[in-house]
Amino acid sequence: MTENTNTDGHDMAILTEGRKTLTVIDRQGQEHEVTVHKVGLQHMHKLLEASGDDYALAQTYLDPREPRPGAWLKQLTDESLMDILEEGGEINDPLFDRWWTRQQKRMKALGVDPQKFIEEGMARAMDAQLAKAKASA
Repeated sequence: MTENTNTDGHDMAILTEGRKTLTVIDRQGQEHEVTVHKVGLQHMHKLLEASGDDYALAQTYLDPREPRPGAWLKQLTDESLMDILEEGGEINDPLFDRWWTRQQKRMKALGVDPQKFIEEGMARAMDAQLAKAKASA
C-alpha cells in the first residue's frame, strides 16, 4: 500500500506496509529522508520506556536499518521532529494500545497497579534525564 500526503509544505511521504518515508529538515535547512517503521511486538516496551522523552520516542520510531545517532535528531527543526512523532504514532499506536491493554490486565492479575507502575517508571525516567542534563552541564 502506498499513500502520498503533503503536510505543511513538506515533501511527499510514502507509506508501504508499516514503513513511511518522510522528508525532514535540519536547522540548517538541509533535507534528509528518514523511514519511520512499525515497531515489532517484542519491542513495544521500548515505546513505553520512551514515554515523556520525545527524542527517545522518535529514535524508537526510526527504522533501525538506517542508524542515526540520537544527537542527530536534535539537529532537526521542531516541525520535523513532530512529523516523525506523529507518523510514528499513527503507525504504532493501534498495536501499542492493544499491547498495553493486555499488559495492564496481566499486571492486575499479578497484583500490580498499572497506574503506580507508570508513575514510578516516569519518575525514574525523569530522574535519569535530570541526572544526564546535570552531568553534561
